Amino acid sequence: MKEMKEALSQIMSILEKEKVSCHIGGSLLLLANGIQTEVHDIDLLFKGEDFLKVFDLFSSYLIETIPPKGDYLTKELMKIRYLGVDFDLIFDFSFISNGKIYTYPFEDLRSYIQMDWEGSKYRFSRLEEWFLIYRLLPNREPKVKMIRDHFHKTKGFDSTYLSGLLQRNLPEFVRNEIELLLKDCAK
Repeated sequence: MKEMKEALSQIMSILEKEKVSCHIGGSLLLLANGIQTEVHDIDLLFKGEDFLKVFDLFSSYLIETIPPKGDYLTKELMKIRYLGVDFDLIFDFSFISNGKIYTYPFEDLRSYIQMDWEGSKYRFSRLEEWFLIYRLLPNREPKVKMIRDHFHKTKGFDSTYLSGLLQRNLPEFVRNEIELLLKDCAK
């Protein structure tokens, strides 16, 4: 964990100096919220327009870039290894699920929160957003269950943000699950 903290701290410092903003998502987001999970890599989400700048900053650590394919519409996915820690740098995160396009709402100022992790403040995606992401992506049911259980146990979610997800063009089964979660956790 110490290596991960140091690598993340340095990456964020470099990005801050260059005035590039990103949000932390994926497994590290779950861990930072107290959900026990393994973190194999750190997911950082960026605006697509920042790709060239970020590529220039970290190309010497590049493992590979992965162009959009299949149902994934993400502009670019850049995998790097920095101080021995793997990072997925994701630009304009977007995918198709059940015939509908999901796009990470990077421009929405409510889509992230400042959170403490290992003694430092970082800009994390909202757990409510990743509940939606994991619900829409195939084969992510274990993570959906972890987040759902966390919400039930702690009541630690933003009901306004979660309700706002219902304003989006979502598959009916996801809409029903969010409504049920809001109802169950309100008790």
